[in-house]
Amino acid sequence: MLTLQEFVTDYIHTIGGDCEEIEPQVYDILFPDGLEGQNIKHESASLPSLYELAERGVLRVTYDPEAVPEHLGSQLVSFGTPLVDAILADAVHRGRTATAYITGLNLQARDLPTKIRRTMKLPENFDWTFEQVRFLHYPQAIFWFEATFSSDIKEQEILPVAFDLATKREVRRLDQLLDFDRLSQQPTQSLIEANHADLTEVYLKARQEAVRTVSTLSNLRRRELDTRLNKQVARMQLYYSDLRKELAEQENRKIGRPTKEIESDEHREKFASRLETINREEMQRIMELRQKSALKVTLRLANLLIVQQPKICVRADVADKRGQFALSEPMELVWNPLAEQLEAATCPVCGSSTFEFRLVGNKSKTEHPLVCGQCK
Repeated sequence: MLTLQEFVTDYIHTIGGDCEEIEPQVYDILFPDGLEGQNIKHESASLPSLYELAERGVLRVTYDPEAVPEHLGSQLVSFGTPLVDAILADAVHRGRTATAYITGLNLQARDLPTKIRRTMKLPENFDWTFEQVRFLHYPQAIFWFEATFSSDIKEQEILPVAFDLATKREVRRLDQLLDFDRLSQQPTQSLIEANHADLTEVYLKARQEAVRTVSTLSNLRRRELDTRLNKQVARMQLYYSDLRKELAEQENRKIGRPTKEIESDEHREKFASRLETINREEMQRIMELRQKSALKVTLRLANLLIVQQPKICVRADVADKRGQFALSEPMELVWNPLAEQLEAATCPVCGSSTFEFRLVGNKSKTEHPLVCGQCK
């Protein structure tokens, strides 16, 4: 594992800066130009950003607290200091979006026509005819959402959601997409990117999925909070009930003692005042408990990774035994070499995913003769 000194030195070199060792554990840091676009503030607005530190010129730092008095104007570098916080904030921002390529896949699917005919079912007396085979990059968008649950305690959950931008379908097997042995910054071969939906449109779908998950997690936490709150309120009510009983017992012991009328009136006013104080304090404490136990949930997009996955796109048509085509235009069938299976086709009418088509009996010239099972 890297030490803090090695991490800071490597990071400065990685972003294009330079570190010069003045003496052991004392360095002069020169930041690169062009950090204006990386003017990322820390969560605490009072702490400087990396760009603001770079504006000061050469920065002398030390990792040895005893060396600070010997180097006036130097900064001590440790966890929680301005430089380390600024570097971490800058690193998080730089890593929010990235693109990777899946490599090492076998794009020579054996006997692909047979696999398609076996998987994609057609009505009797119809068969597939294959026109063109292409190798394309299909972008897979992986969104990492950060959900924060704040009440009397603060918890965070990271929720990954992945979508195929070409089909706008959710991708379930994230472990396959995030196999780091296959991921690379450069593709093994240059492929054309498949037509796909706008990233913003898919982001909205991914956010809806994340919201559903967050709603379930919120309900679980809210039930836990309510259970704990009810126990705390019950204990609080018992405590103040005991105070009222104790006050009443004191009052009862004083009843019957010979007192002047004026003193008796003052005593009753004092008793009523103390009782009101106990009741008011009880209500205030219970209100504070309820406020602290109120659950606040925030959701934000933390990171985005676009994984370019090579797939085999087969342009196919459907014809009957007489050779008459049943589709108004050819259909694109996609073989996924990562999962080693044929992906579901898209129904030309409703857009649903399907592996089986049926024949429509009474159709007009503008209707598709082949539809999925969900279409009426």
